[in-house]
Formats: sequence, C-alpha cells, structure tokens
Amino acid sequence: MNRRLTLSGLAAALAIACAAQAAPDPITLGVNAGVTTRDTIKAQSEKFAPLVQGASRALRVPIVIEPVRSPEVPKAVREKRIDLLIIHTNAALAAVTKEGYTLLALSRDLKDDRVHFMAAKNGPATVAGCKGKTIWTAGARSYATEVGRAVLRANGVGSGEFDLKVTKYQDAIPFMLENGFGDVGMTRVESIARAWERQGGRILHSTERLPVYALVAKPGSDAALMKRVGDWMVSMSQTPEGEAALAPGGFKGFREVAAGESEALARWFGL
Repeated sequence: MNRRLTLSGLAAALAIACAAQAAPDPITLGVNAGVTTRDTIKAQSEKFAPLVQGASRALRVPIVIEPVRSPEVPKAVREKRIDLLIIHTNAALAAVTKEGYTLLALSRDLKDDRVHFMAAKNGPATVAGCKGKTIWTAGARSYATEVGRAVLRANGVGSGEFDLKVTKYQDAIPFMLENGFGDVGMTRVESIARAWERQGGRILHSTERLPVYALVAKPGSDAALMKRVGDWMVSMSQTPEGEAALAPGGFKGFREVAAGESEALARWFGL
C-alpha cells in the first residue's frame, strides 16, 4: 500500500510539474491611452480590466496590464521590457523604425481622431501662411503636436519657421488666441474646435481622421503569439461585447494595417 501511495504521489507531482512547465509565461501590456496623472495606477488598471480579462481568456495566456504615462513612453520603448504597447501612432511608428518593434494593429477611435488648426482673428488664411507665426499647442511632443508638425511640413513650413508655444491644457489654447498671444492653435479635442467655431472663430485646417493609437510588439517576441494578439484585438470591434470591453479605454476598436500604410505614415511623421 505504501508503495502504491508513493507511486501515486510521484505521479501527482509529475503531473503538477508538467502542468507548470506547460503554463505559458504572462505577457505585459503597456497602455498609454487615457492614462493621465489625475488617475491612480489602480484606477487606470481597472479601466482596461475588461479588455485584459477577455484577451487572457480568448488567447489562454495570462496578461498583465501596465499603465504607461506619456512622458514614460520613450523610456518604455527603449528598455523593451514590456511585451506589448498601446501608444500614440507616431510613437509606435518611431518604435518600429528605430527600435525594431512590430506593428500589429491601428486604432479605430471614438473621438478626437482629427487635429484642427484654429486661427486667431487676424491669423493666416492657409497652413502655408503659418510661416513666421506663433502657434499654440498642448504638450511639446504630444500626438496633436506631432500631427501638426507633419501638416505644417507637408505644406512647406519647416520646424524652424514658426514659433511654437506650449501649454499644459488644451482648453487654454482658445484663450491665447482670443487675447492676442498667438496666431494659430492646434488641438485634437473636437469639442474645443467646435466651440471655437460657434463663437465665430475660424478653423484653418482639419486633418483627415487618423489612427490615434497603435498596438506594437517588442523585438524578439513570439511572432505567432503576437499575431494572435493582433488578430484578436481586431476581432474585438466586430461584436457588441468586444466594443463594450474596449470602450472604457476610449476605443471603438482596432483594425488591420493596410499594405504600405505604416511606411506612408512613418514618412509623413518625418521618421
């Protein structure tokens, strides 16, 4: 009997050991979307909990969420410590072109996926007319600023040909224009642009709708697993349940990257 118990215990131990070996390692998902200094890390993690829980169940891989604030994104990209990142598209494309990341999907956004150029009363009539002008933006390296730089560059206005003024707050930009502190303001907040128009202000230019965020995988990742993650994220936007899981983070969904799209966007961003 003792021998049978010993063999039984050995078999159980071997089964546990094999199960432990077969269990996949957790992957980390760093998320920048909607991550602000006003929320606690706990609150930010809870915002993305439905998305992470759904992905873990569907892919049978444990996923750990890690909120990443905007100033921390460049460091996170360089360190290559986080397996997957959902970050602004310009930062994602920089990670692809300069650090060897893989672009898995682009976001389909709920709002604020265009950048608007608001003109002061005596501001320029065209984007090309922004040469020599004072332009206000929120954040020196924010998504809206980088898109704005790309628009200016495409219209023949180089980085040294305008005076860029930076504020922390998007809603401070109209105040600067109204009070003669600048000629143009750039914002991706739709409500601010529409309010500017309602009070008689002029929108100099609005971009086409752009993917604000992108999903990238760090170099050396399991390519098959990363493709599964990307495909699953794209499939999320095709069901009401998936959209409900994405919505707390500010997403309508994700989409596949069209052939040549990432290269064209990278060139446009000057990468």
